[in-house]
Amino acid sequence: MRRHAAAERKQIMENNNTFMQALAKLQINDTPRQAIHIDWDDLSGIYSELLSAILGREIIAESDREEYYYWLIRLLDNPLEQGELETIFVSADAGELDREQNDFGDYPILELCQGLCDKLMDKLLPYRIDHVKADYEGVWFIGTDVDEA
Repeated sequence: MRRHAAAERKQIMENNNTFMQALAKLQINDTPRQAIHIDWDDLSGIYSELLSAILGREIIAESDREEYYYWLIRLLDNPLEQGELETIFVSADAGELDREQNDFGDYPILELCQGLCDKLMDKLLPYRIDHVKADYEGVWFIGTDVDEA
């Protein structure tokens, strides 16, 4: 009886080792991430200061959640002039999509879309932003170390 129990334990251990080896092969390697959650009031203050510094005049910005996980910045004082928007594009290293999403034609520039705002925030954080998600309380900025990117 003891020999049978010992043989069963040995078989269980071998099966367990085989199982653990199979799991090790299936494991997904992931890059370590950093994240910060900034609430809406703090985000508004950060963008008010940042845009004021970039443009050299006082800007009052209000961050706001749009649909689902998206958000934007509303400019509460005076609309931006086209030249000021271009200054922001250059400061953010904006691409064509950012320019298209913030093209308001002849209408006053009263808001900045999320993509452009994300690029501006990317300049402030000590890591590269990979993902951005808005929730009811604020925005999550998730990214990787610049060294690991």
